[in-house]
Amino acid sequence: MSIDQERGETVSVGHAELDAQHQRLLELISKCAGLSATGSHQALDQMKCLMQMSNYAQIHFRYEENVLRDSGYPLVEEHAELHTEYTRQVEKLLASAGAEDLPRKMHEFLSKWFEEHVLIEDMKYRSHLLAENAGQE
Repeated sequence: MSIDQERGETVSVGHAELDAQHQRLLELISKCAGLSATGSHQALDQMKCLMQMSNYAQIHFRYEENVLRDSGYPLVEEHAELHTEYTRQVEKLLASAGAEDLPRKMHEFLSKWFEEHVLIEDMKYRSHLLAENAGQE
């Protein structure tokens, strides 16, 4: 599945705010992908896009980890480590700002990250959050 396809309910993690944040992440990834599609090699544009994505991801990670902790999700620390690894990878990309192939690398990394992290890893806590929400009703 391509990252720019309509995702709908199939990517819901069972928490409205997290779902909205995932949608925003997807929008930012699409914006960054536009740099690759247009062949923009402006270092400043690349840096701005990657920093915007990185900054929003950090906000999302903190929120998501708090939701998981508050809900008693048993694998929250393992999930937080995935967030740390994302941060390390983004720092590597930022260090290569201005490189000729940065737009391509950025698009590949962000697309793969969204598909592997949000569509696979985040789905692992979906049933936990749904059960937690059902218990609160």
